[in-house]
Amino acid sequence: MDELPDHLRRYPTCAGRDALAARLGLTMDPFSQDWEWEVADPARFDGWLAVYRDEPLSDDERFSLAEMLIQCVDDMVPSYGPPAEVEELAQWQAVAALLRARPRLHASRIAYWSVFGHDEPEEQFRVSVPMRRVWAAVQPALG
Repeated sequence: MDELPDHLRRYPTCAGRDALAARLGLTMDPFSQDWEWEVADPARFDGWLAVYRDEPLSDDERFSLAEMLIQCVDDMVPSYGPPAEVEELAQWQAVAALLRARPRLHASRIAYWSVFGHDEPEEQFRVSVPMRRVWAAVQPALG
């Protein structure tokens, strides 16, 4: 994540995770390090997307929920096929729009999932190439 300036670095918070877990009826293991990835469930994507769009969430909740939604999309594509496979998903288009709408909030996640400097498909996530397009689109807003 060398491309990300320090002032844009952000990490999940316990308060955000706890509030989101309570709101979504999820369990919160106090020893979990990757909670957003662990609880991500593509079957719940539509409901969680509605919560992100319609509920009065804190930035910490939005940050963690966006991470869950990204992980859901990454899990929806069964193989490391062409980026178009991801970009054609309505779910990806919805997530990309959320990220572009709040680029400062989500800059660290956009950079993380982009996996800059790793161009071999086996070194990337399924969403990495499409995420790089989001990164390019939000760069002017991050200045």
